[in-house]
Amino acid sequence: MIRLTKVSKKFSNGTLALADISVAIPQGEFIYVVGPSGAGKSTLFKLLLKEEELSAGSIQVGNVLLEQLKDRHLYMVRRQVGIVGQEDLLLPYLTVAKNVDYALQVLGTPRKLRQEKTAKALQLVGMFSQKDHYPEELSVGQRKKVAIARAIVTEPAVLIADEPTANLDAKSAVEVMKLLLRINQVGATILLATHDSTMVNTVRNRVVELQNGRLVRDEYQGGYTRFTDPKDTYVW
Repeated sequence: MIRLTKVSKKFSNGTLALADISVAIPQGEFIYVVGPSGAGKSTLFKLLLKEEELSAGSIQVGNVLLEQLKDRHLYMVRRQVGIVGQEDLLLPYLTVAKNVDYALQVLGTPRKLRQEKTAKALQLVGMFSQKDHYPEELSVGQRKKVAIARAIVTEPAVLIADEPTANLDAKSAVEVMKLLLRINQVGATILLATHDSTMVNTVRNRVVELQNGRLVRDEYQGGYTRFTDPKDTYVW
């Protein structure tokens, strides 16, 4: 469960990035977070990861109130929340398997368990056969799948996906979207920020829309209307 109660974020330059946001997200939900650039989507995600501090309000992730969490206990949230963004940020000098394994190393996971979890994550995203490849040997879509494997290898309760299909061709975008749906089906909450109205309207889920830092819509099985390139079509 994620619960935001009257959440606001004001930066030191006076910019109000988020204003009075309240929303409850049950475990296992799939939510699109939509809105134009500058609407507050990235700021919202940074607050959930405690990369930014609240100006007002409260955020609860599981049983943890973020505003009361000390820096030395950040691992309590970071283990619950995985993230994948527009850039895959894979380490070029590590193989696919070692890139995924690294997320477990930093948590001090024993080697044998790391191997088991890494294999499981790569199998889930369909990249186990490329485990010994290096990032430069992969397509953009394959690199994205590895980034998702790295985000889920710690078995987070929540996966934040910030424009994960940006810069992907239609076929790769569909593959990534199907993968996120599969991860959601095994129990993870998915928060997907996107400008892709075609995807939102093709695969209907709950839609939370931000504009100018304010929550303007929270709709189940919602759609999204914006300018769409006619070439944006998806085959499922």
